[in-house]
Amino acid sequence: MKAKTKLIKLCGVLLALVMIVGMLPATALAKETTVATESPDFVHDSEVAIALLNAHKTPGAKDSTWDSATKTLTLNGVNFVTTDYTGMTLPAGTTIVLNGVNTITGGDSSLECCGIYGYGYFYVEGTGILRVTAGNSSGSRSIGILATGIVVNGGEIIATGGSASSTSYGILDSNALAINSGKVTATGGTATGSSIGVKQVYMYGGSLVAKGNDKAVEKEPNLDSTDYPTYWWRTSSNGNYTDSSTTPYTYASTDKYVEFRDTEPAAYTVSFDANGGIGAMADVVRDYGLYCLPENSFTAPDGKYFKGWALSPNGSVLSTKIYNITANTTFYAIWEDIKNIDSITATITEPVLGKTPDYDPVYTSNPADGVEIVDITWYKIAAEDFTGTDEDSWKTVSSSEEFATGYYYTVDMYFITKEHFAISESTTGTVNGKPHDSTYFNIYVHTYKAYLCAVFEPLNVVTPVTGLKITPASSSSLTLSWDKNDSATGYIIQQYK
Repeated sequence: MKAKTKLIKLCGVLLALVMIVGMLPATALAKETTVATESPDFVHDSEVAIALLNAHKTPGAKDSTWDSATKTLTLNGVNFVTTDYTGMTLPAGTTIVLNGVNTITGGDSSLECCGIYGYGYFYVEGTGILRVTAGNSSGSRSIGILATGIVVNGGEIIATGGSASSTSYGILDSNALAINSGKVTATGGTATGSSIGVKQVYMYGGSLVAKGNDKAVEKEPNLDSTDYPTYWWRTSSNGNYTDSSTTPYTYASTDKYVEFRDTEPAAYTVSFDANGGIGAMADVVRDYGLYCLPENSFTAPDGKYFKGWALSPNGSVLSTKIYNITANTTFYAIWEDIKNIDSITATITEPVLGKTPDYDPVYTSNPADGVEIVDITWYKIAAEDFTGTDEDSWKTVSSSEEFATGYYYTVDMYFITKEHFAISESTTGTVNGKPHDSTYFNIYVHTYKAYLCAVFEPLNVVTPVTGLKITPASSSSLTLSWDKNDSATGYIIQQYK
C-alpha cells in the first residue's frame, strides 16, 4: 500500500507539471515555416525548381505547375523561404499565373540579394497575390524583383527590398514595369545609399503604390494619355486622391510615396461577425479590389474551432483567403465541432533484464489519427526509495542504458491532439492492454494534452538452488531433493518415480 501511495503522489507531481505546460500558448507548439537552403531555378533545372516550390506549398493548396513549352509557372499557394541570396530565378518570357496567396522570400548575403531574378521580361496574370521579399545585403544591393521588364496583366504583386550597403529597390527593371491591369506595390528597403520603390513604370491600367525612403519612382512615370486617360493619384498614404482630369500628376524626384489607380476611390467597410464566438474584430475601411482575409481573432465557442470565413451566418466557407471587395462586406466566422478523443491506446515493450528501453511505442486513438506523441521518458526508482517521499530518487533512463534489478521502472508518454481534436476528462488510456490498476496508471488530461504513465515492478534474478541430490530409493524409483537457498524463488520439484 505504501508503494502505491508513493506512486500516486509522484504521478500527481508530474500531473501538475503537465498542467503548467498546458498553460503555455498554443503557438509554443506550432510548427515553424521550413526554410530551404537552395532556391528554385527555372532557367537551369525546372523539374527540381517546381518540386522545391511544391515542397513548400501552403496547407490545403494544390500543387503549382510549370509548363516548359509555354514557360508558364502557375502558382497555387506557396510559402517559400530560403537562405539563398536569390529567392527564385526565371527565364526570359516566363508567364506567372497567380492563384491564392504566394510568398517568395530570399536570404541574406554579402552579395546582391533578390527575391525574384528574371533573365528577361516576364508576365504576370491571374487573380492571386504574389509577395516577394529580398534578403539583406551587407556588401551590395537588395532588390525585391530584378528583371529586364515586367508586364502585369492581372493579380497583385507586393515587392519589397531589404536593407543594403548600396541601394535597395522594391522593383528594378532595366527597361520598364508595364501595368495593364492588376495592382503593384513596390517598397524599397533601408539602404546606406538609396531606397527606391521602383525604377520606372508605364501605366496603361490598374494601380501602383511605390514607396522609398529616398524616392518612390526613380524616373518620371509614363501615364499613357490614350490607355490611361483618367486616373486618380496621391503622394501620401493618408492623403486625398486627385482626379487627373482636373489636375494631372507632376513628377517630383523628392516624392517618397506615389499612388496611381484607374478607378475612382470608394470607401467600402469590411466587417467581421463573431457568429456565436467571443470578442470583436475592428472594421476595415478600404477601396475596391482584392482583399486578403485576416486570421481569426475571435475566441471560439466551447467545443468548437474556427473553420473559416463565409458571407452569411450559415454559408459555405470561402475556398480562398482572397476576396474581391466591390461593396460593403461582412465576413462571418464559421465554427465546427471539435472531435473528442474517446481513448488513447499505447503499446510499449516492457522492461527485460539486459535490454534497453523502448523509446518508440505504438499508439492509436479513437477517433483515429487524433493525437501525436511529443515526449517519452523512462525513469527508475530504487526499490528501497519507492515508498519514500523524495521525488529526487527518480532517475532518467537513457535509450542506451540496460534494465537492471532492484528498480521500479516507469514510462511517461506525453501526447498532444492534432488540429480540431480535443481530450476531455472522459478520455481513457490503456497501456499494453491494461487500463488503470495497481500497475498501469490511468490517463491524466489537460485541455489538448494527455499524459499516460505506466509502472513496472522490480525485476528479479532467479538464484540457482544448491546441493541438488539424487538418491536411489529402489531399483524402480529416484528421489530428487535439494538444500533450499533462502534467496531462491520458490519453485517446487515433485518426486518422480
